[in-house]
Amino acid sequence: MFQVCVASQKHDAMGTTHGMPCLCPPPFWDRFLLAEFLGSDWVLAQPGAVGSMEPAFHRGDLLFLTNRIEDPIRVGEIVVFRIEGREIPIVHRVLKIHEKQNGDIKFLTKGDNNAVDDRGLYKRGQHWLEKKDVVGRARGFVPYIGIVTILMNDYPKFKYAVLFLLGLFVLVHRE
Repeated sequence: MFQVCVASQKHDAMGTTHGMPCLCPPPFWDRFLLAEFLGSDWVLAQPGAVGSMEPAFHRGDLLFLTNRIEDPIRVGEIVVFRIEGREIPIVHRVLKIHEKQNGDIKFLTKGDNNAVDDRGLYKRGQHWLEKKDVVGRARGFVPYIGIVTILMNDYPKFKYAVLFLLGLFVLVHRE
């Protein structure tokens, strides 16, 4: 099963990149349109408003993510993860991996453009992330394609103007 998530970004005082869902297509749309092109385990998301992942990704870039449980997490990989108590996912790079003798893997993340790792972002008492926290892993991107979504969220008047013009276009071109 796969999901579609086109997201704009917000950031907190620490300059952390967060994803914010802003367009929720009907449930059938994602299966109908993207299954043909992307396969069954792809997710779409957008990185950073504040630039914590620059120069790798910029605000408005559209990320293609996978989340295959069987794939091992590696240092240097870009992951989208959720922290308990926060609804907005974060897009950052895996900095360190800690593997226990029983095979459990924990990892630490950091934004490319941030000075410190993400331990300050994790919930109180949490020093590492686990696989269950991962929403997806970046496999590719399309630059700036999500900027329209961001403009509509950041400037509501722009959104209403676009909707008005689309409605007017439909009324004028009726048969």
